Amino acid sequence: MKKNAQRARRGFTLVEMMVVMGIIVLVCSMALPSIIRLFNAGSDAQAYNLLAAHLVAARALAIQNNAPAGVHVRMADNLTLLATKPELANVCYMGVVQAVNTAPAGATIQWRFGPGGGYYPVRVPGTMAFGQLDHRHTTTSNDFLSGTAYVSIADGIGLTGIRDFTTFTIAFTGGGAVVARPDGGDVLMDLSTALYAGATALWDATFPDTENGAMSVAMFDYVELRARSAGDRATYLNENGQILAVNIFTGQLFPRK
Repeated sequence: MKKNAQRARRGFTLVEMMVVMGIIVLVCSMALPSIIRLFNAGSDAQAYNLLAAHLVAARALAIQNNAPAGVHVRMADNLTLLATKPELANVCYMGVVQAVNTAPAGATIQWRFGPGGGYYPVRVPGTMAFGQLDHRHTTTSNDFLSGTAYVSIADGIGLTGIRDFTTFTIAFTGGGAVVARPDGGDVLMDLSTALYAGATALWDATFPDTENGAMSVAMFDYVELRARSAGDRATYLNENGQILAVNIFTGQLFPRK
């Protein structure tokens, strides 16, 4: 009896505790991908609904003013901003923008987009982000798709760079149609303006400000995409990315693929 009582008071040995901890770590490592997918599934739906709501608001603004408006999307990747607010790393923002004609009287209309209708940039839930698939700059080709498959996405700036991929505007004409070039002009972001009550840093002025509007986008987890090498990002998007086409007549998102 005494020996049994001493054994009961002794508790676990170090080896036993290490075995138990090892089992816990193994179970957690096996369950973690499922847990991440569960959380991302919620963020996925929220991000989709957020973009859909912004498109409705931008189209209504365009029709109301009979002038182009749009939805501008980008990562909070300004290095100066991230130096003071590292919590914004890997965060995607979107906001409604409206256009004004900056061309001299009698000249070809040149629409420049800036703050729109009192809307402020909104953070996309979780680590979800969006990338554009079509109509980059003055071309009409898909720079990030080859047929129905994604192409390699490099680091940094450039027509196949991750920063170009995640920075775009979906533009509406004054009549409410989605177009690449509103009334014949390029989509210009007004980067000289303190956008949305001083949030200039979210819209990095070092980024080229001339491009055509996007008509279809991809939705994905930015952290997972960024962690991969340039060559592996296409594989990740092909397996996990969702293509969201925009109805050019109504601005609504087609069902996710």
